[in-house]
Amino acid sequence: MPIADNVDMTSVTPWVKTSSELWIQPILGTYFYQSLLVKYNNQTLTSDEQNLVALIQPAIGWRATADAMYSLSRLTTNKGVQTQSGENSEAVDLNELQFAMSMYTSKAAFYENRIIIFLKENKDLFPDFISDNNQTDIKPQKNNNYGRNFLII
Repeated sequence: MPIADNVDMTSVTPWVKTSSELWIQPILGTYFYQSLLVKYNNQTLTSDEQNLVALIQPAIGWRATADAMYSLSRLTTNKGVQTQSGENSEAVDLNELQFAMSMYTSKAAFYENRIIIFLKENKDLFPDFISDNNQTDIKPQKNNNYGRNFLII
């Protein structure tokens, strides 16, 4: 990801969780999303789940990078939104920022599409994905390029 080493990662970390919940959870559905998260944290993923997580990580990374760009360049203070700048640096204008965010968002969308294709082709490898997922608040679905929702399972 194109984030410099001198960036305080505590400024980026909140966007990882948000990106995961907003973009990956709707693809996986709540039940499977939570199941994968628990297994990932406990380091008990199956090899198939590891392959899926390998597709998920760049999608979350690019979404988090796009989201973090705005907060890293602008800060909300008691005086309103302030532009960040420092010695030997110059903040980009809003159009350049939006362009960069759009580029990173399109990279994330590429990986999200790969997740969807992978799940459609391999859904039988993930019992948590196809069984109990129908009783959760978010069912696995993703909006395609034509503005219609379709279910993966």
